[in-house]
Amino acid sequence: MRRGQKKDRTGRYWLAIALCGALLWLTPLSAQEADSSSAALPDSAAVARDTLKVLTPPPGSGIEGPIKYWAEQITFSLNDQTTHLAGNSKIQYLDITLTAARIDIDWQRNSLTAYGVQDSTDSLGQPVYKGLPVLKEKGEAPISGIELQYDFRHNRGKVRTGRTNMVPGYYRGEDIRKVGKETLFIEDGYFTTCDLEDHPHFYFRSAKMRVRLKKQAVARPVTLYIADVPVFAVPFAIFSLRRGRRSGIILPTFGENSQGG
Repeated sequence: MRRGQKKDRTGRYWLAIALCGALLWLTPLSAQEADSSSAALPDSAAVARDTLKVLTPPPGSGIEGPIKYWAEQITFSLNDQTTHLAGNSKIQYLDITLTAARIDIDWQRNSLTAYGVQDSTDSLGQPVYKGLPVLKEKGEAPISGIELQYDFRHNRGKVRTGRTNMVPGYYRGEDIRKVGKETLFIEDGYFTTCDLEDHPHFYFRSAKMRVRLKKQAVARPVTLYIADVPVFAVPFAIFSLRRGRRSGIILPTFGENSQGG
């Protein structure tokens, strides 16, 4: 089968799924509405109850298993083939569980975006959110942030203003991208082994970090901060992550080996 035909067939499959879901949950029309020539099938339908849905992907879609999702309200949109979850939203896919206040699923792109919702403002007038997205994978530390994007087909996620903890430390970043099960790419963030993860006594700040789970973290450039004061900076550093949790400063290797730098 040619690629164009396969893509078209997959698109028709998702459209059929969306149509079936919408028709299943549409409020039945009264007899008078059914007889009216002006009655039309809406392009969306809402489910105002907490319910479980299971979607089984078509063969060749690139999605490895069924997608289960719950929410207080589920809205199907037929025009753009999307599903919108609101209120205690939850998705399970393979060994991954995602929770958030809101989740938007795009069936054409096999992707989703999860958000928190503003609850109040702090003393400085900044928004305070609730229901922030939390992505958990079996056997791994959760990743959370203001906004989370996930691609079912490629098993890749991206978190805006994200945070996670992986032995031996804690990570924060303006953007955190997870590729596969063992690699994180962190932009404009920091790494610390201080137990005060929100206000650490010391941390290494870096524009770009690549973290390989239980192996090493590579950062460039790197600046060590103590009590929020920059102490020294280097263009490139490697941190070993093979040992367990530690509360002291991990001294990195500068350059390509312990003799460099």
